[in-house]
Amino acid sequence: MLAGGLAAAAPFVWPSAVILYPLVLLELVYLLHKVKEVEGWKEACSYLLVFAAGGIVFTALLLGPVWQQFLWLLDNLQGDVGRTVAKKSFVDSLLGSVQVFRGTSPILPLLALVGAVFRREGGLIVATVGAVVIVLLTSPYSHRFVYLLPYLLVLSAGFYQHLAEQGSVKNHRRVGTIILMGLLAWSVGLTLVLRPVLAWGQKEARSPDILLEAAETSIGAGAHHVLVDPWEFYYAGRALGWKIYRPHISYDIDREKLLVRMDYAILPYDKKDTPYTEQLEKAGLRYKDTLLGEQDQREEDEDNAMLSFIRRRGGAQPYGPYLLYARERTKKDEVGYTCC
Repeated sequence: MLAGGLAAAAPFVWPSAVILYPLVLLELVYLLHKVKEVEGWKEACSYLLVFAAGGIVFTALLLGPVWQQFLWLLDNLQGDVGRTVAKKSFVDSLLGSVQVFRGTSPILPLLALVGAVFRREGGLIVATVGAVVIVLLTSPYSHRFVYLLPYLLVLSAGFYQHLAEQGSVKNHRRVGTIILMGLLAWSVGLTLVLRPVLAWGQKEARSPDILLEAAETSIGAGAHHVLVDPWEFYYAGRALGWKIYRPHISYDIDREKLLVRMDYAILPYDKKDTPYTEQLEKAGLRYKDTLLGEQDQREEDEDNAMLSFIRRRGGAQPYGPYLLYARERTKKDEVGYTCC
């Protein structure tokens, strides 16, 4: 009963815990199968009923005080998933998830894939696919993929089980040592060597003073309502007294309500000529300037395959360029009225 209650309580602590449900249900199926073989169907069904009862009781106790808020959240979640499915195909989401993993170690995912091929554990593969689908339907980003680590570890264990079944203890240990050394070498090289070296080489180009100067010369100090998409402008904007907004919404109608209140908007250059900039134009914001650097230089750097690869793995990118949009001022604004 406690296990069922904790499983039901997990999403109330952190909603992304739902991604682990396929793995929890798979473990429950294995447990019931084992109980059935030892004690029979009757005892297995009693285990299932107790688990379900624990989940129902905990859910009722937790939902009671927040039932209306839960219905509102569920409605928004259904709409968000529907819009995600409508705007993105499965292939687009999958390619986006690959981009999320571009700076991480490829060893564990590859090892999990090898384990799935050799072990061919059908239930685990189905559970993993279910978890991946949940991630892809909820706008994948790097921190959400952390919840796939348990699946990758269990799939990887299948590879070691396959080696152990072959009866060669020497090869088993040798392969395990090689993989472990590879994981350590990648992590140490990326975290303790590559990133510090890149950061030291870009200490002047990545100085916060550059952003502060760009913000001060382009917008200036004051209680301006500024939509800041690049997070790095946050501290510069706060220092200048801006009222900063960073959208964490995917609904077009809500975004439009937000944009009509903005005086300025700062966007990454790669969002040029996208539906996002079209929304800015409809809200009365017009392109004003490109901040920090020429795009031609950025494209020249990206043409250098080695430099581009190192920067993506190291996570260090030079500032800019950014798009600056500003609201067109009317005569009323010039004599003291606010535009929004």
